[in-house]
Amino acid sequence: METILCMGLVIGSLWLSIHLAGKRQKRGKALYKAYQTAIATGTKAQAMSCGQAFYKFSRNGNLTLNDELSIKKDISSMP
Repeated sequence: METILCMGLVIGSLWLSIHLAGKRQKRGKALYKAYQTAIATGTKAQAMSCGQAFYKFSRNGNLTLNDELSIKKDISSMP
């Protein structure tokens, strides 16, 4: 009985991990798409905001100097 309970907990934990990882991946893709769209069609302020949101998400809330430089480089190429 205990073995079955443990197996259920392990399987449930594994499913939850996979499910949450999939949601995180979708969120990352949506942020990246919003950033690219802002660069292509938005304002520089919008691109800055979307870029910061994308990079912060990618770095678990920490924006690095290299991230800021990448955003500024992308913005400088905007029409």
